[in-house]
Amino acid sequence: METLPSGLPPALRQSAWDLAKANVGRVYASAPFSISTALVTVIAGGIAAILSFGREPIEVAVIAVVVGAVAILLCLLSVFIFQVSVAALRQRNELRACLETVERLDPAQISARLSDFARRADDLLADCKANGGYTREHQAQGEAWTREVVEFLSAHCATERALAFAAASRDAGPFIPRLRKRIAVLDTIIGSVS
Repeated sequence: METLPSGLPPALRQSAWDLAKANVGRVYASAPFSISTALVTVIAGGIAAILSFGREPIEVAVIAVVVGAVAILLCLLSVFIFQVSVAALRQRNELRACLETVERLDPAQISARLSDFARRADDLLADCKANGGYTREHQAQGEAWTREVVEFLSAHCATERALAFAAASRDAGPFIPRLRKRIAVLDTIIGSVS
């Protein structure tokens, strides 16, 4: 299973229903829709004239209003129904485009990136030792690092490797031993990728 890039397009950040409503609003406000509605109104006027030929004036007025209202309602409904039906297809196409842009790396590139992750973790451990312990900032950096590594492993390695890394320090021990366990698992993963 591949993960999506972090910057999702707007079509994937909202429901198909909301996307359809937004698209309907844009279509209703567009000039082509106004022109086509005007043409339908002219055609409906012609139909109303044909239907009202030889009738009383009140019947002519009623026929004209009803035919015009039905014509405009059909215009509005046709756009709405079309937008609702294609919203899910648009989202599917956006999702496919996102999946196609997921970066593909060869094993050497994966190993290099994982080695960089390991170096960053070693630097974090060294900084903790230099400060005589860890701070909340160190913990925040460690958690951010862990999320980045899990995301990278999920996108570019077998799912088992990402799960193994994520499970490396499930026990609620102190920060530094958990980080060391994660680094050890990451070193194992680097060895298996090379």
